[in-house]
Amino acid sequence: METNLSSTHKKYIRNEVLLGCVINALLAFAFTFMLFRNSAQIGLWGGDGIALDLLITVFMLTLFANTAVMLITRKRVQAGRIPRLPSSALKVMGFRLPHNLFLRALLAAVLMTAIIGPLSIGAFVALGIASMSFWPFVAFKMVYGAVVGALSAPVLLRTALADGPQQETARC
Repeated sequence: METNLSSTHKKYIRNEVLLGCVINALLAFAFTFMLFRNSAQIGLWGGDGIALDLLITVFMLTLFANTAVMLITRKRVQAGRIPRLPSSALKVMGFRLPHNLFLRALLAAVLMTAIIGPLSIGAFVALGIASMSFWPFVAFKMVYGAVVGALSAPVLLRTALADGPQQETARC
């Protein structure tokens, strides 16, 4: 069953996703700069190549950024700052996601890495990009980081909105 979102929930998710995109872009910049600052050219393959870096980026950003944003959202829901969604919001495409927030983020990270990682690397191969110079790679990674966040965060935020305390039912 699909959970209908109120305008308050839609606005909350939109704002959090936009903020997350900015944070992911900045994190991608920082880590790319630290790891590759001494490389004039970054090759696609190898232990210090673009392909492996993209897989690690997708996994790490999805896991840690979404864990943080879900924890913050859960706290806001529990404090009553934003209305709680029904537990049906924990269902995504007919599958009930784990109640454990970290397991939810881990599942998303694994799925995103398995899907987005190979698609990204495949795009490099299909476009014939065997390497990139440093600054264009940094710019690419900033955009890539923002897109990675924008893909998984809306779904995980929706599930976190269902993490607040259960509504009390009337007893007879």
